[in-house]
Amino acid sequence: MRGFLEIIERAKKEAAKSIFLFEGLPPILKADGLKSLNGRPLERRHLESFLEKNLTQWQKERFIAEKEIDYSIEVGSSRLRVNGFVRSGALGLVLRLIPEEVPSFDELLLPEFLKEFAKKRQGLFLVTGVTGSGKSTTLASLIELINRERACHIVTIEDPIEFVFKPKSSIISQREVGRDTKSFNEALKRVLREDPDVILVGEIRDRESMKVTIELAETGHLVFSTLHTRDAVQTLNRIIDFFPDEQKSAIYAQLANVLLGICSQRLIPRIDKKGYVCACEVLTVTDGVRNLIREGKIHQVPSLMESQKKEGMIKFDDSILELAKKGYIPIPEALEQAREEKVFIEKIREVRPTTSASYRKRGTLSIEKQNVLYQIDSSEMQFLDSSGFLMYTPLGLLFMEGQFYKAVDRNFIIDYSIIHGKKDGFTLKAFFSMEYLIKDVRVVKPGYSFGIFLTFSTSEQIEFPNPPLELILDEDWHSVTINIPRNFSGQVVRIVGVHFDSDIKQIFLRNMRFF
Repeated sequence: MRGFLEIIERAKKEAAKSIFLFEGLPPILKADGLKSLNGRPLERRHLESFLEKNLTQWQKERFIAEKEIDYSIEVGSSRLRVNGFVRSGALGLVLRLIPEEVPSFDELLLPEFLKEFAKKRQGLFLVTGVTGSGKSTTLASLIELINRERACHIVTIEDPIEFVFKPKSSIISQREVGRDTKSFNEALKRVLREDPDVILVGEIRDRESMKVTIELAETGHLVFSTLHTRDAVQTLNRIIDFFPDEQKSAIYAQLANVLLGICSQRLIPRIDKKGYVCACEVLTVTDGVRNLIREGKIHQVPSLMESQKKEGMIKFDDSILELAKKGYIPIPEALEQAREEKVFIEKIREVRPTTSASYRKRGTLSIEKQNVLYQIDSSEMQFLDSSGFLMYTPLGLLFMEGQFYKAVDRNFIIDYSIIHGKKDGFTLKAFFSMEYLIKDVRVVKPGYSFGIFLTFSTSEQIEFPNPPLELILDEDWHSVTINIPRNFSGQVVRIVGVHFDSDIKQIFLRNMRFF
């Protein structure tokens, strides 16, 4: 176990989201990308030993029968959620660190309006998102809020228990499936005998658990639960789809009566410190939403959310925009996450980053092709000039340092396509973006300067950003998205150029575009 403890401690320092322990591979952390710990490949006996020490007899029998297991453990001072499974005949474990203390709303940067749902006395509130999107953490914060501020009995039914609550104003009964109860459905059927005020259902998995959860909310209890759905509309549709057609009209009516709201969320890598920040879409069930649900007009809910923001409604794009404005996530990541891309681009152009990191994103950036106004490709190579050699490759445009580098203090690539009549000049809009991969350098440094320069039809020239952006040297592609100075928006461009650090000997560039 000593080796596993060292891995866990390393994961805590790196603020890793997950630890992958796969037979035949070294331990791998998932933080800002994947990071191998470069140890020896794990053998089956290592993983079997880990499971042997941490599984109960019931869990061992379940794993043998089902070839997968989900449970929580304490290792040293750390609490983890563990998923064990078989992959192509080999064992695999995915470990997720659970914070020792329940994070507060302020720490999680959750919308303040969510606290209103913790004040309710009855009804159903759902937290949704894909696996690993922080649903359990958000629910734990809501339960802890009730625990601090209300004198009541909170019953949780979980598989497995993640956060361990300490009674404060409330008393809390945490029940784990397999250890304290036979199944979710059995626990749900008997939970009313425990005289609860607040009920947490760890996850709604099937029609039966959905039906009982709705009925619990109907009996005058405040019920929290989760679903694996992406947004509010998909959540509503998923609930209805649990039931056969002949029951749907009744479920529309029941759901309209008991549903308080939905918080759908996703985690985005943050730039102000290690870790992730949560973007939330919040649906508050107002009278208008209630009527739409009752009438089965779920598709009209997004329009109502847009018009009722004062009621606590938050759409994903608004949440993402706010996180970018406050400097928690970079502009390229915000663009990647946005739902309504064209509208979002107009909104986010007002965001003026205060740090160089706000321009960068690990990996590539996908933007709709109709937004591409300018892009270098192989047919334009003859109109490019540089301080070195250029090659068009399957990976993109490759710049290789030439014999002229000593004559300039920086490397450059200039495109004269417009002057040569290859294409028309284009009107500048809001952003410049590109993807890059540095392959070779003269000197290893923390960052390498990069900038854009433009010549307009008026012969006026500009360079931006100021100070220059810093590119990163590692084995991954990165994308950058840079605001175009607002006072130059609308100018017609004649020449485009990029300049970068003279210490870069080889760099791949692709998807250079203005939008």
